[in-house]
Amino acid sequence: MVKFRVSEIVFSSSDSLPSVYEEDLGFFSEIHTWPAELPEELKFYAMLDGQTIGWIGLSRMRWLSRSAYITFSLELEWRGKGYGFKMLKEFLEFYFKVLGFHRITAEVYEYNLSSLKLVKKLKFQEEGRLRKARFWNGGFYDIIIFGLLAEEFFEEGE
Repeated sequence: MVKFRVSEIVFSSSDSLPSVYEEDLGFFSEIHTWPAELPEELKFYAMLDGQTIGWIGLSRMRWLSRSAYITFSLELEWRGKGYGFKMLKEFLEFYFKVLGFHRITAEVYEYNLSSLKLVKKLKFQEEGRLRKARFWNGGFYDIIIFGLLAEEFFEEGE
């Protein structure tokens, strides 16, 4: 079993945000409505037998809508052995069951074939593309947007 520990929490403050009329709240990001004590970002380290094998970051956390963006990385020596799948699968179970979130979003660069394969294996659905939005190594590449809902993650059969 992969264990996770929270190592970093980033809080955002609503002190500098402009005021919004109550009847307009549905038209603005919910960060205008949540208490400043709720974090906008969390970072988890994945541990296996006391060793850090990777990390998972949550950002753009929306507590009312119960959604966030995920970023993940696996240490080089653990790649290609199934640990990335295991790490993400166990984290998503925690994310949906324990934290009670409803959806998660991942942005994957089109050239990152291992991450593309991984999110698809975990039932993420392609929702769109940011065309030529990533400049890397002398070229422009698409960023593919994937989403996963709690009910899709827990569907039986696939």
